[in-house]
Amino acid sequence: MRNNQLVSGWGGAHGSKALLIEKQISKFVEFYERGVKFSILGSCTSYGDSAVSDLGNYFSTELLKGIEIDVENKFAQCGGGVTYEELLEATLQFGLIPKVIPGTNQATIGGSIAADIHGKSTKIPNCISNGILGLKLLGKNGVVNLSKMNSNDSELIQATVGGLGVTGLILSAVIPLQSVNSQTVFETRTKCHSLHSTLRTIENLVRESDYVVCWVNLSRKGTYRAIVSSAQISSSDSLQSLSYVRIFSRVAEYLDGFKIWPRIGRGPQLIFRWNLKIANQAVYLFSREKRILSLREFLFPMKKLLFWRHLHGRGGLIQWQRIFPFESESIMGDVLNRIQDSSYLPTLVTIKISQEYSSAVLGFCLPGWNLAIDFRANQPGLTQFLRELDELVLLAGGRPYLIKDGYLSKKEFELFFPRAAQLKGIDSSDMRPNWISNNQLLRLGLLG
Repeated sequence: MRNNQLVSGWGGAHGSKALLIEKQISKFVEFYERGVKFSILGSCTSYGDSAVSDLGNYFSTELLKGIEIDVENKFAQCGGGVTYEELLEATLQFGLIPKVIPGTNQATIGGSIAADIHGKSTKIPNCISNGILGLKLLGKNGVVNLSKMNSNDSELIQATVGGLGVTGLILSAVIPLQSVNSQTVFETRTKCHSLHSTLRTIENLVRESDYVVCWVNLSRKGTYRAIVSSAQISSSDSLQSLSYVRIFSRVAEYLDGFKIWPRIGRGPQLIFRWNLKIANQAVYLFSREKRILSLREFLFPMKKLLFWRHLHGRGGLIQWQRIFPFESESIMGDVLNRIQDSSYLPTLVTIKISQEYSSAVLGFCLPGWNLAIDFRANQPGLTQFLRELDELVLLAGGRPYLIKDGYLSKKEFELFFPRAAQLKGIDSSDMRPNWISNNQLLRLGLLG
């Protein structure tokens, strides 16, 4: 169907008008056989320009639904357009959840695979590239079924997972599940006053917790404060009713959704250093040491920060997410100090831990510290400042999380991901369909 809708990543810093949004797979096949170039559109939860295309042609995965659960063997086969909220609704009734869950419940399965998502889990697998069992792909040579058990499929799977859509459209996937006893977690919060104590606390809590994440306050120059949150899934449901949580979350998602973006997304900046200091101070002082909450509340905390992206003003926000190997802890400390001393206000800072290497060609995870920082977009000099920080990340042996990226050049990208040549070489030419196109793939030189 023809459309003049605005397509934007969740941060709102990158966008384009959609001239065509196609949802029917049969019509999509007809278009790509005619050589029409498309970008694949999921739930628009990435921060950068991963799904944005200046060509304006999109295929929406909205109709790629359907969930089948094998309770005995603990896996789910679901469509590429299924969101994690929908998957959790289906699996929790059997006492099961996905092994790898991203930080937003609105991410689609197809988009999560293309991004090689990770989460707060302390257990392996940490990333979906090491946990996915198989997938169905509409690529250059039509529809193919790929399995982790088939060694002949390994190369294409590694190129597809984390590949930002470069190999085609993910129609469905087989996701491993694990058992849980309840839908509630027991959360413990530990306050820290230095990066060293924060990281040591995380390391200690990983051994005894199901999930760990850390919030860091860098809004006050010269001071360091952090709260490490660890959670253990309860042995039984301690909350008798979780309906109010679901109702609030769904209302918030609707209000924060695509339909009001043109109005609210162009509002004034409402976050400044002075009011962020006050808010962060309140969070730190009044944080409860122990509490019981729903699993969804812990896994998806951004659902409570209604309109977070809109508070950053007309340009939206970007998230600078990088991973540092364990042995480069001092370099990460230097990065945090430079950010805190700069004029660029970090509005939200989190640290998670990763314990394994991603098998994907463009995978993000490696054993180390996962640092994510929100900034107000379109600030003069911000991109250059972040590029200077990237030099430290490269020196540390770290890498960027590509689904959050909106500025890396082809040369910078290749320095971080030397294996990317596998996606552009002659031997891999059969992997890349000629109908796929989006701004990020073009910017990184992944389309030839």
